[in-house]
Amino acid sequence: MVVVTGESAMRLMSDRKTFDSLEPAPQSVLGSWSQARIGDIDELGEYGIFATKENPLHVLVGDKGGRIQSERVVSHIWSSHLPGGSLCHLAPGVAVTSPEFCYLLAARRGIAPAAAVGMEACGAYGKDGSSRGFADRKAISSLASLKSYLDGARGCRGVKAARAALDLVIEGSRSPLETKTAVLLTAPTSCGGYGIPSPKSNWPVWPAASELSLFYDSYYLIDLCWPDKKVSLECDSYAYHSSKDERDDDARKRNALTSIGWTCLTTTAGQLSGAALDTLAQQACRALGIAFQQPPASLRDSLIESVK
Repeated sequence: MVVVTGESAMRLMSDRKTFDSLEPAPQSVLGSWSQARIGDIDELGEYGIFATKENPLHVLVGDKGGRIQSERVVSHIWSSHLPGGSLCHLAPGVAVTSPEFCYLLAARRGIAPAAAVGMEACGAYGKDGSSRGFADRKAISSLASLKSYLDGARGCRGVKAARAALDLVIEGSRSPLETKTAVLLTAPTSCGGYGIPSPKSNWPVWPAASELSLFYDSYYLIDLCWPDKKVSLECDSYAYHSSKDERDDDARKRNALTSIGWTCLTTTAGQLSGAALDTLAQQACRALGIAFQQPPASLRDSLIESVK
């Protein structure tokens, strides 16, 4: 029995059709999930699952003795009981851990990595191996589902961090850049973040009747925003905000929002590092009218590295 987990499981579920095809693992599987062999891994190509040195397969094993010694495989040890809703059946001899279990597993690395996995699961995208880096899809979990799962996982390693990370999980993210930006800004300073209040994700802004002439489109969807303070933060990827049409759309949106009293900020992947991130956080804090909290540089850099 091979149990695909972690980022490999999330990658499989980046295709909503694959996720919808998964069924709860039958009771007979629960007693045999903890053992796998490299030969079993090699047979997964039949289902479009490949393990390479560049992209190793993440699998779940029951103890140190069950680890697979291969550069193509990353073994995650899970020695306690599996909470209900942890395993899904993919094919004979192959199971996939649920989005909720992937969230709990990520919490072993800290609240920020867990929050990033939670936002992906509760968002409208899934990271994959495409040139874009992610695929559009409907959410495969929700905050309510994550909370319910953790209620049944009492006593499992990582639950405390997973519960703490729920405060950082925002539903509705549409890209890894949006997720990383939100997590870095809102994580507590003790973790290397800035403790900024959580924004809304992909929030629609409609003009009032007196503002209709200021909007080129009927409404605008904002990547991250604090509606009560009228502060927006757009996350511009290098690949999808470079064409003439995209630049025109961006300009129309920001001009419209500015004309009705919004403060519009913008970030790119290059701004999410070092002093540039400090500056972005200071700008956000000033716009929100809150005090800026400077995390230690070492914690900040460690946080940035932990959120992929």
